[in-house]
Amino acid sequence: MVCTTAIGIKEVPLWHRDSGVQTDCCLLILPNKSKDEVKQNFLVSNFYVHIVEARFANLSAKRNLKGLRLSWNNNENISEENAKDVLEALAPPTNLKWLEIDTYKGVHFPSWFCNDILGSVVRITLTDCHNCLELPRFGKLTSLQQLTISHFGKIQDLPTDFLFGLNALHHLEISSCRELKCLPEGMFRDCPLQSIIIYDCKKLRSLSESFKNLTMLNSLQLHNCPAIEEGFPSGLNHLISLQLLIIRGSYDAPQSLAILPEGLQHLSSLEYLELSFLRELALLPDWLGNLTTLKEFKIKGCPDLECIPMSMQRLTNLKKLFIVKCPKLEQKCEKEVGEDWYKISHIPDFWNLMLSPKVKNLLWPARLGCLSNRIGVTLGRAATGSSKLGLHNSAMVNLIYRIRKDFQGMKLEMKCSH
Repeated sequence: MVCTTAIGIKEVPLWHRDSGVQTDCCLLILPNKSKDEVKQNFLVSNFYVHIVEARFANLSAKRNLKGLRLSWNNNENISEENAKDVLEALAPPTNLKWLEIDTYKGVHFPSWFCNDILGSVVRITLTDCHNCLELPRFGKLTSLQQLTISHFGKIQDLPTDFLFGLNALHHLEISSCRELKCLPEGMFRDCPLQSIIIYDCKKLRSLSESFKNLTMLNSLQLHNCPAIEEGFPSGLNHLISLQLLIIRGSYDAPQSLAILPEGLQHLSSLEYLELSFLRELALLPDWLGNLTTLKEFKIKGCPDLECIPMSMQRLTNLKKLFIVKCPKLEQKCEKEVGEDWYKISHIPDFWNLMLSPKVKNLLWPARLGCLSNRIGVTLGRAATGSSKLGLHNSAMVNLIYRIRKDFQGMKLEMKCSH
């Protein structure tokens, strides 16, 4: 093992051999510690451990161990078989509360993932396991509340019973699984999930039809999943608890979602909606007016959007509207003079990036060059007439005095970088 670190054991030191090739590992020291001394959390990083060392560590006997992180390095000399054997030998105690595994080199996970050893675990994070061809079955992890799966480069699909039996699971995150194509039917059957994040799964075409079973779901975030178009499941009206929905594409890549799924209009509890970087989105549907519980609406990076639907006037609970990097829409929604201003004038807090000619002359583009975009992102006007400007570079502070006459009641926030 190249490096080990223990957390919660009063700064257990590192032991190094003079050769610099390998360090003696804290795993070998742990058996000599009493159970009261081995507490809380333990981190083992930069794996190069012999199977005998892993067995001798006898982690399963460390009853006071609450958290365990196992992290491999990028040493290509570590074989898939060695990685699996070592992980098999590092079975944790049955009262472990959280487990993190990253950069694991094996193809399959050890057998103890599928038995009662992890029955007390409430949080699992698996990341950068690029050799893995399949995920373990988590069905016996009856205490599991949070599950994160990230950077599994070869996973194309998930087992149908992936989440079966996880009666305590309330948060699921799947990210950067770029070969993943679909979520299996029945995946969310009898599942108490409250929060789902799916991020950077570029080949994901569809979500599971069993989404309709997620009656307790209150937060759904879809980030940079460009292949999803018609893949939104039917039965979205059953998501009666959903309060937050984020659909976010990529700033520099096309997003195939050109029309919002009609099922979204039935989200009767929705309070926050964000549509970002959906570059093909050309129309906001009239049924947006049905989202009468909506309190905050953010639209960003949708250059083809041209107008606000008339039905927005029905959103009397809407308190905040942000329109950013949507030039056509921004122009039509400019305060008091824009063609669509009357449709949104009832919203107390409205922000866009429309600037008066005087401010444009000061800021764009010659005087601040590439820095102008950073100002543009944080500069807006509220419907009340107040404005806010955030400056992130000390070189720009002097400009505020030339702008202030154009922005009455301006609030200045300065973060000076060095």
